[in-house]
Amino acid sequence: VRLMLVCDDLTGSGERMRLEHLVRQMNLDSQVVFTGWLDEPMQTIAAADMFVTASKQEGSPNSLLEALAVNLPCLGSRIPEIEEILRHQELLFDLESPTELAQKIDRVATDKKYRRKLQRLAEQCKKAYSFDWDQEAAEIISRI
Repeated sequence: VRLMLVCDDLTGSGERMRLEHLVRQMNLDSQVVFTGWLDEPMQTIAAADMFVTASKQEGSPNSLLEALAVNLPCLGSRIPEIEEILRHQELLFDLESPTELAQKIDRVATDKKYRRKLQRLAEQCKKAYSFDWDQEAAEIISRI
């Protein structure tokens, strides 16, 4: 398992520096990659096996929508903005319970049936945010 953190410390909180220090301290340099800010993240997201967002607060979690767009199984923290998108408890975790998240990640990595289940649930969530202009136009015209 390799962890890719697509993030930057734009808030000046020092969180990225703290995480980098923790990775070095635990000798996990070869398993954790810090990409920094990516102007075009879709290729990187699409190359992943799963997507996890562990936010304490969000406005509109675009990265989550991008992960859904490329059909990744997604996990997100239980906050209103993420719950609104993911909707299924199986796709959510409590930020105060790192064990819950670790168990779900491990299960996705080792249990193909569970991974497919999360992928199907994520695909259901994606449908609520997918829009096809041609299809919508055809439906409107058919009603005229």
